[in-house]
Amino acid sequence: MRAKLPAGEVREAGHYLCQACQTVFVYETGTLSCPNCYKLDPQELIPVYMEDDEEENQMYSDDDWGSGD
Repeated sequence: MRAKLPAGEVREAGHYLCQACQTVFVYETGTLSCPNCYKLDPQELIPVYMEDDEEENQMYSDDDWGSGD
């Protein structure tokens, strides 16, 4: 995951956690801000879940996708 984003970089859609007020919210488009406390600081808004995160998929190999327990 990206720890720091360059200025002006657009965030991906997904679930985010606001560290200031501990609110989990869904972001889709527009300006990323907390709907509870309206924080805009990208260091305070942490991605919790992202759809089709390629960086996460790279951590798994074919052996990790077995037939079950």
